[in-house]
Amino acid sequence: MPEIMDGTTIPAAFAAAVAQHADRPFLAVPANPDRGYLPSGFEITYGAAARRIGKLAEIYRRAGYGVGHRIATLLENRPEHVLHTLALNSIGVCCAPINPDYRPAEIAYLLDHSEPDLILTLRERRGSIEQALALSSHRAPAVALESFDGALPRARHPARDAQPVPETPASILYTSGTTGRPRAAC
Repeated sequence: MPEIMDGTTIPAAFAAAVAQHADRPFLAVPANPDRGYLPSGFEITYGAAARRIGKLAEIYRRAGYGVGHRIATLLENRPEHVLHTLALNSIGVCCAPINPDYRPAEIAYLLDHSEPDLILTLRERRGSIEQALALSSHRAPAVALESFDGALPRARHPARDAQPVPETPASILYTSGTTGRPRAAC
C-alpha cells in the first residue's frame, strides 16, 4: 500500500495505488439476479478504473467543472458512484452524495445547504430530484447518469485556476437525519 502523508491528495493516492496494482481488482460487485442493476456482477481493475476515471474527468473538465465547484450525486451504491467521485476529486470538484433513502424534503435541504453546481442522478431517481428542486431555493441543473456523456451542462461559473491540494474539499457527507435535519461534515 502506498504511504499516504499529510500532503497527499486523493488523486495522488489513487495514482500510486494504480501504479502498484494496475492489474488487480479495484471494485467487484458480486452477481445477484435480484438486483436491479448489474445482475451478472461487475469487476474492474485499478488500471481500467484509472482509464475510466480519466475519461470522466476530461468530460467534466471540458464542460468547465473544476476547483471551486460542487456536484451532488444520487448514484446509490453503484460502481459509478466511486468512479465519478474519484474523477471529480481528481479535478478538484467537491462531491455531495445524496443518500438514496432521503425523502424529497431531505434532498431539498441538502441542495440548499451544499449549493451544488450540478446534480448527477440515476434516471429512475430523477423524480425525487425534481420533487426536491421544487422544494429547494437552490436551483441546479440535473443530468441523468444514463445520458451523462452527451448531456452534461456547462458550468455556470468558471472553475478556479488551480490544481487540487490536500486542503481542497473532496466531499460533503450528510448524516442520515434520523434525529433531525441531516448534518454535514467535510
